[in-house]
Amino acid sequence: MLGLFNRYKLRKVAKYYNINFNSRMGLSINGLLVKDFDYLLTCYSNNRLNSFNDLRLLYTHHELILNEIERDFDNDKLKEEINYPISITRKTAEAKLYQLKDIILALVSYYQIEK
Repeated sequence: MLGLFNRYKLRKVAKYYNINFNSRMGLSINGLLVKDFDYLLTCYSNNRLNSFNDLRLLYTHHELILNEIERDFDNDKLKEEINYPISITRKTAEAKLYQLKDIILALVSYYQIEK
């Protein structure tokens, strides 16, 4: 059971990252619907995760995922550009990766207090 101080810290993290667990469409962070990033999570976790539902598993693999994202920025084409060459530009793919990083950091920060 969480102590009063930890509940305060959870509320503070949730407010900082604008985490909304009760969004009409599901979990949202900074106005982004988290489930919309599941496909990127799967890609950058090397198929270890396919959704954000298991925060423990996300926490376990978050460094690997963030490193994969950083390595992809060094490539001529990002993975998403390769997978969806007609419908996405590098600028859009980069923006999505920065959003994915923000989502991961928010959920890991939340989990670290909750665990």
